[in-house]
Amino acid sequence: MCRISELGDIMKKLKLLITGLLVITIFCGLSLDFLGISIYEAYGSSNLSRWSYSEIKGTPMVMLRRVCNSIGCEMKWDKESKTILCRKGLVNIEFKVNDEFYIFNGEKQFMDAPVVLKNGYIFVPLDFPWEKLNAKVKYNKIKKIVEIEKGSVVFFGDSITAGFKIKKYFTYPNLINKGVSANKTTDALARVKDVIDQKPDMVFIMLGTNDAWAGMDPTDTLINYDSIITEITNACPYTTIVIQSVLPLGSEAFKRNSRVSNKDVDAINSKICIYAYNNKYKYVNLNSLYKGSDGLMNKKYSKDGVHLVPEAYKVWAKRIKGLVPEV
Repeated sequence: MCRISELGDIMKKLKLLITGLLVITIFCGLSLDFLGISIYEAYGSSNLSRWSYSEIKGTPMVMLRRVCNSIGCEMKWDKESKTILCRKGLVNIEFKVNDEFYIFNGEKQFMDAPVVLKNGYIFVPLDFPWEKLNAKVKYNKIKKIVEIEKGSVVFFGDSITAGFKIKKYFTYPNLINKGVSANKTTDALARVKDVIDQKPDMVFIMLGTNDAWAGMDPTDTLINYDSIITEITNACPYTTIVIQSVLPLGSEAFKRNSRVSNKDVDAINSKICIYAYNNKYKYVNLNSLYKGSDGLMNKKYSKDGVHLVPEAYKVWAKRIKGLVPEV
């Protein structure tokens, strides 16, 4: 019985020793050469993310899921065929475990080494086509970390968007507000290059209030929406589009413009919601969050029935928090 007890104590100590080695390895960048893999975890600042780096048979490799999560890329894994699909916006990159090539736009393109499935994790060569996913990935040999440059997140709209202090609510370092006062969808279309030039990972669009105010046909608003999004995705196919509903108008707005009504707003929202669904874009209903019991803009959120008071932006920020990437 004594020997069994001693053996149990030894096993516990061995387990603690192994756990300690793994912790030291992960946080200090030591090498697990006896496993044939060197693993490093990088803690980044604004342009770095935490992930694994490995050298497998002398080839620099990174853990695919960690990278995909960091850059906002959807990863799908088919266990039976061992096929991986990386999707970001309209970009699709498909490949298999043990293959040295990937398929992009129907064309076969090669990498430095084959894709590896190791201990349940997929590793890809460092020269994986990250640029097609709007990212730059490199290994810093001195710091022993993998560095990443990610795209921007753009908020595109009118004065309601312009008043959104996005950096107050979100930690992502590359947030850009492209809201311009009095913009209709026609005005936004004319300056869409300002968005494209940012090479955005995501674009949050809210447009239509001034269209309704000016009495534009909701069908024309939808046509402009489609033109705006088409120009963005043609130039930046990796961009994720998020369409946000037009906010309700309040009683103070109708005093200044008797021709406009929330029926106009609802008509726009109906069209862009269906458009988003049909084209597989994300749609966020903000309209209902700001309505009072009378169906109008809640007076606590707006003094003039159109523009939001500063505190009202908390509601917006909370609603989209899960969509805006973090550091």
